[in-house]
Order: sequence, then structure tokens, then C-alpha cells
Amino acid sequence: PGVSVPLIPDETVDASFGQTTGRLAFEFEPNDATLYYASFTQGFKSGGFNFRYVVPRDEALAFDPETVDSYEAGFKWQGAENRLRLNANVFFMDYQDIQVQVFEVGGGPLTQNAGTAEIRGAEFELAAVPTPQLNLTDALGYTDAEYTDLNPPTTDLAASLTLDARLPNTPEWTASTSAEYSVPIPWGSLAFRVDYSHIDDLYNDAQNSPFLFQDAYDLWNAAIRYMSPTGAWEASLFGTN
Repeated sequence: PGVSVPLIPDETVDASFGQTTGRLAFEFEPNDATLYYASFTQGFKSGGFNFRYVVPRDEALAFDPETVDSYEAGFKWQGAENRLRLNANVFFMDYQDIQVQVFEVGGGPLTQNAGTAEIRGAEFELAAVPTPQLNLTDALGYTDAEYTDLNPPTTDLAASLTLDARLPNTPEWTASTSAEYSVPIPWGSLAFRVDYSHIDDLYNDAQNSPFLFQDAYDLWNAAIRYMSPTGAWEASLFGTN
């Protein structure tokens, strides 16, 4: 019989990680309908060790903590007797030692510290109630994400990561809209709802493999909901895409 050979040395490894983070926020309300805000937030994700290997390694591969400084500013406004609501914000995130998952030959995933990255963008939300029966919502998001500096690769895997690579699971554009219309009936009420969302194309891995590329796609959902006269129970018929 063959002899089982461990892919990493049979030894004990340990590490500890810790960091104090904080958040600072300001809010200003010039009137009852408007709120302006700004915030600065620090984030921390612990480091650790990789546990899955498909080729031998001299030691267990560790990865360092990931940190981020996040800045956000925006406003919230509501008017027309609370029948119209508008929210908008801009954000900027500065990542240090951002953790990404790369794949070694044979398909084994390994977590590595890629380097520094910046993510900036804006979000917009609008909600309207033109009539008591009709509710409308719209949302639009834009994200610009990029690596600004790469660490020297700790394995041959990370060498395939370049400054031109797109961050994984980060679509540039997202959008959604919905409409719901309620109709009173003698034995309760009916609500008809339609939802639409758009997700821009994205990569599902840090190395931007064409096999893990997701084209932009659109989703449509629809539902009919019945509500009892007292609101004690309801039933829905829906279809999701």
C-alpha cells in the first residue's frame, strides 16, 4: 500500500491579530425634511491560515489582516407630505492588505494579501407615493474599484494578479425599480407588484478567469398579494427570475 504524505508539514502554527477601530459621524438637520451626514469608519478583518492545499508546501501559508478606511457623505430628504423621499450618498474606501482568493494549479483556493485597493462610488434612491394605492421605488449605484499597489507575490499564484485586474464581485453599475398598486375589494385588498433589477458584468475571482466571468444580467419579479380585511393574514402568488 502507498504511504500518505502530508501536503504541509505536520506541525503546530499559531498567530494572533487585533486592532482597535473607530467611527466618527456628523449629522445636520436644517429643517424637518432634510438631513445631511458625513462619516469616517475604520474596518478590520482578521488574518489567518489557509487550510486547503492540492500541492505540497513547505509550511502552512498565512495571510495578514485586512484594514479599510471608509468615508461617506450624503443627504436624506422627504417632502410632499412624506409622499416623496430622496436619498443620495458618495463613498470612498481605502483598503490596505486587501484579502483576495486565488487558485493554485489544480484548483485549490488560497487566500492572499493582494496589496492596496480603492473603491469609490455613489448611490441614489427615490421613493414616491403618488396616490395612496401606488408605491414607486428606484435605485441606482455606481462603483469604481481598482488596485493601487500590489504586494510582492507570496506564492507563484499571486503573480497572475495585476493592477489592471478588476476586483471580484464588484459590478460597476447596479439599478433597480419597483411598482406596487393596491386595489380594495369587498373581502380585503389585492396588491400587484413588479420588480426589476440590473447587475453589471463582473468577475467572481481575483485573477479574472474567463471561466468565472458573469455577463451583465436583468431580473424581473412579479407578485399578486391578497390581504384579509383585518390584516391578520395574507396570501401571495409570485414569480421570480
